[in-house]
Amino acid sequence: MTDRVSPSRLQTYLNCPRQFEFKYIHDLDGGERTDLERYFNRGDVLDTALQLTATEVDTDTDPETVQSLARENFTECWQRKTDSDTYPSPAAYEFDRRISAAAIDDYLEAETDGEGLAHLRRSVGTEVHLEWTDDELGAMHGYADNIVETRDGLLIIDYKASYSGRRFPNKNGSDLEKQLNGTNHYPSRLKKWLQLGMYWEGLTQHELYSPGDEIRFMFYGLIASKERTPTKTGYSVDVRGKAWEMTDLYRENTSAFRTLIDESTTGIQSGAFDPTGDRWELIQEEACGDCDYQSACGDYIAEEVKFS
Repeated sequence: MTDRVSPSRLQTYLNCPRQFEFKYIHDLDGGERTDLERYFNRGDVLDTALQLTATEVDTDTDPETVQSLARENFTECWQRKTDSDTYPSPAAYEFDRRISAAAIDDYLEAETDGEGLAHLRRSVGTEVHLEWTDDELGAMHGYADNIVETRDGLLIIDYKASYSGRRFPNKNGSDLEKQLNGTNHYPSRLKKWLQLGMYWEGLTQHELYSPGDEIRFMFYGLIASKERTPTKTGYSVDVRGKAWEMTDLYRENTSAFRTLIDESTTGIQSGAFDPTGDRWELIQEEACGDCDYQSACGDYIAEEVKFS
């Protein structure tokens, strides 16, 4: 197992320690998940297209050029990174392509003040490797999708292919508090919390950062809503993205984020992979249903065959 930890590894551990053991300690194959493959491929296309465009433009690039480059990069990435065989039909593949292309257009729409124009033209780094050492927990690392220069400092942007209120953190921190005190379990939000806390701290130790810089953090869901409208020649699609500013959440809950990272890192380092008590009950309720390792998990099977 690697000596350093990432948000993905910590998220897996917090989601279920047993899942972490199967995936990272024993390197078990989780089996085929074409739906998950489609989701990750689409996200990879969107991230890469935007990151490539950011490296090709600057503050003087006109909006039309930014949009044209982004469309070209999207087309190339879609052809290279997606597979129609993972879709139930050619029509479904084409629909997903058009939805994703519309998401790029919406993000860069100048007439509606598409935030992406500023984000790409003022980018100072994409897929930025944030690697640092915590005095107590050891080596950590992660990759920030885009870091943007602002008037007062730096903005970290993490792109998400889609946005869902159920899968994004509450801005008031109530769900983070429930996760930490063991009254609820939020598998879909864990990685986002970890990315927020770890990228923020990692940036303070990166060469892009200067003492006194104000740091902000934003998740951007590129597909927050979509609408398909029939036309005489087929259909049109309309997509809207959504920015999810997380700056205040982190500033107001820094110690809670630290606790989340501490608990997961310490658990991994100590090899504590046996979920017990109330925590295991929450994992069963919220995480077992989507786990790829059910057939190998004695804990899950034991619960399934209990006699009442």
